[in-house]
Amino acid sequence: MKTTAAYTGWPLLPELFPTSFPGVQTKQDQLVVDIDRPKLVARMQDFFSATVSDAEMARRHPGSMDGHSGCDIVKVRKRLQERGIKTEYFVPFLYKAFDRRWIYWEPETALLGRKSPELFPNVFPGNLFIEARQKEALAKWTRGTLTTILPDNFGNGFSNFFPFLLRDQSDPSLPLVDATASRRIGDRLANLTDEALAYLNTFAGVTDAPHLFHHAIAVLHAPQYAEQNADALRQDWPRIPLPATREALLASADLGRKVTAILDPETAVESVTAGMVSTAMKLIGSPQKVGGGQLADADLAVTAQWGITGKGGVTMPSKGKVVERPFTDEEKVALGEDGARLLGPDTCDVYLNDAAFWRNIPRRVWDYTLGGYQVLKKWLSYREKSILGRALRHEEVGYVRDIARRIAALLLLGPTLDAGYTAVSGNPFPWPPAVAPATT
Repeated sequence: MKTTAAYTGWPLLPELFPTSFPGVQTKQDQLVVDIDRPKLVARMQDFFSATVSDAEMARRHPGSMDGHSGCDIVKVRKRLQERGIKTEYFVPFLYKAFDRRWIYWEPETALLGRKSPELFPNVFPGNLFIEARQKEALAKWTRGTLTTILPDNFGNGFSNFFPFLLRDQSDPSLPLVDATASRRIGDRLANLTDEALAYLNTFAGVTDAPHLFHHAIAVLHAPQYAEQNADALRQDWPRIPLPATREALLASADLGRKVTAILDPETAVESVTAGMVSTAMKLIGSPQKVGGGQLADADLAVTAQWGITGKGGVTMPSKGKVVERPFTDEEKVALGEDGARLLGPDTCDVYLNDAAFWRNIPRRVWDYTLGGYQVLKKWLSYREKSILGRALRHEEVGYVRDIARRIAALLLLGPTLDAGYTAVSGNPFPWPPAVAPATT
């Protein structure tokens, strides 16, 4: 088994952050999930309407009345009609890495395949989740997706999501035990084991909990970490080496915050997606019209066969149209020698259709996999016009450009992440630390 020599002495992710939740499994995306919120609301209003028969529902919304092995859709629908629709269950949904959608989350019936009811109340502003699996099914480590919204299970097995904070479920009329009080950050609780807290108490205590969480993010996205420990990551939860000093913890956490910003589409990243965008980034993923000129609404339909509908309405990725080519001199100069090496060796022009394409998506950006899927190709497969039912909007075309730039920024940060990981793993904090007896 390929690992670094000290790997098995580092704490497993659950030995630092004990609570995690499985992602939501819908088993009937055609009913409860949509890219467009208005379409989802209209479909669910029909589903809850007693004036729309089951047959009419199936006719208006193909696949909506299929149900699944654990759901008698006719019986479930009747029960939900009696209860009524709940608008608070229309929430943002991370369907795949970088693929933000909407879901109607339903905890009271068998409408969903896996509801993950403990996860839902812990999705609140200011919280952050790390996606991981106890065993990586792929030969290459692809975990570490970050989310601030309700996530899917990501398919091909089940992903678990480790939160930074937990909603305090204790009775407010009762005194908090010391262990709970020591984990309190504002009106939330830090998701820490006793051992993780003991580690932090060698420095500044629970106030360093955000640094520990972001340190873990930095480690999980260091290319050398994934390469050196590939076999072990297929056997158990990832293990995280801990910095031996608070200064080292702060330095690693700063890298983790940069990764977090890059992987959060809602966070503007200076020089990458906002502000004075760097020359290198300006040339990555630029939407272009074949032959030049401005892209019109009519040019934005995805018809290059990126996705096809398979059995049961499941969307399957298809070949699409990618033109592979060397970097131009301008692109090479903009990236520099190191940038071209980290993102290349060559680049791709990725087509929506015969009239429009995204120019210069470097090879490693195009191939980049996160959450078990090739990010850009997977995103496009669901936006084929025959599946989406419409052309892309201009902001969605720009979103693909920004995904490409974010991935490029993460890959360019790789050597710095490797240096941080090497520094920590070469001199890790001894694990496990001594834990003080609990008091009440």
